[in-house]
Amino acid sequence: MKTIKKLSLLSLMSLSGLGLAQYTPQWTEAPQQIDLVDMTSFKSISQPVNSEQQAVRFHYSLLGSDQLSDNNQGYLAESKQYWLNTNAQKLSQGLQLPVTSDLAVIRINPLNPTKSSQSLNQQDITVQQFDQTLSVDVFADSEQLKATGMPVSDYTVAFNVHTQPGMLTLSMPTATKALAKGDTFIIHVFEPNSEYVLQLKTSQQQYAANQVVKINSQLLSQSGVNHMTIAGYITQPNGEKLTDLSFQQNKNGDYQATIGQLTGQSLAHGLWEVHTIASSDINGLKVMRDVSTAFALSLPTARINQQLAVQSHGLKLGLDVAAAGRYEVSAVLSGINAQGEKQPIAMLMSAAQLNKGQADLTLDLPQDLIRQSGFKGPFVVDHISLKNQSLMVPVQQLSAGIQLMPLGKPMDQDDLR
Repeated sequence: MKTIKKLSLLSLMSLSGLGLAQYTPQWTEAPQQIDLVDMTSFKSISQPVNSEQQAVRFHYSLLGSDQLSDNNQGYLAESKQYWLNTNAQKLSQGLQLPVTSDLAVIRINPLNPTKSSQSLNQQDITVQQFDQTLSVDVFADSEQLKATGMPVSDYTVAFNVHTQPGMLTLSMPTATKALAKGDTFIIHVFEPNSEYVLQLKTSQQQYAANQVVKINSQLLSQSGVNHMTIAGYITQPNGEKLTDLSFQQNKNGDYQATIGQLTGQSLAHGLWEVHTIASSDINGLKVMRDVSTAFALSLPTARINQQLAVQSHGLKLGLDVAAAGRYEVSAVLSGINAQGEKQPIAMLMSAAQLNKGQADLTLDLPQDLIRQSGFKGPFVVDHISLKNQSLMVPVQQLSAGIQLMPLGKPMDQDDLR
């Protein structure tokens, strides 16, 4: 009898090691078959920026984490600030700055710092409003600003000034004498206590190549959405301006611009960026705001096809590769807890150098974390994302998931007797 019990225990232990090997993978929906890019059209960005060759597979626990939300929500940027370009002559004459609250933080940033820029000091700066000279408080120079982690140019100065809603005049009466004739500056005005907020959001964080990019903006205050004049443009990851944006007002009061026919670039130097400038006249009060946001754009040098297999505690995903390089696939493994809720178990990642043509990448299905979770099936692999690590650019992000279905009736202790 003891021998039978020992054999049963050993059998159970060996079967627990089988885990998801007893499952077959099925797509919850067919993955979108994107058109692969013709790499001969993209010679300018085809130079690899990542030369790593070693294949890697790893995972980490997500047990105890909240259920993951949609990972492709657009980022909402908000602003209570604006920028103006000016020069030494205009500063000597006085520059008009609209403000909307009781406090303004003003920064004078030289665009082309020269030795003459060293002459910027608190005594030379005058701020007036309603024919009254305002006191300049909390004056900081570039060294003090840099010490806080702020990326400013040499000889930048910043200060606080207490204001009232309306126009104020920033002037440096001796600027034409102290500064070089060609000195130019950016004036940055931040109003932390203002009720006027300019919002900017893209509909997604990441777009597929040639997908329409939707950009929405609105100027909010305590009274709601305000009418405004808004202009903007998009810059590429290399910093070059791509195109201007044309915003149209929707019925709900916000403003929208759309642009299509964009194709991805390496993100080695950053993301695609949207920059906007808005102004409004609200009950006689002028409001100015600038805001920027960013998004990623995929370059379909490969795609995940419908080929799937579970082998040796791993999930193999088939790929169609248009350009050889190092690719990474990542996903989340989830199961069902005792309350019938879907909960994450592990983040899965795999990367390898792939040749052009048919290929595959395999994600670990971590048996230890599956057992530790105590979750039951159906297990799901979703939040699937494919990246080209050689070019540092996203390739594909799937809304479809993979369900791991049992091959037959789940085994229990009675099956071992």
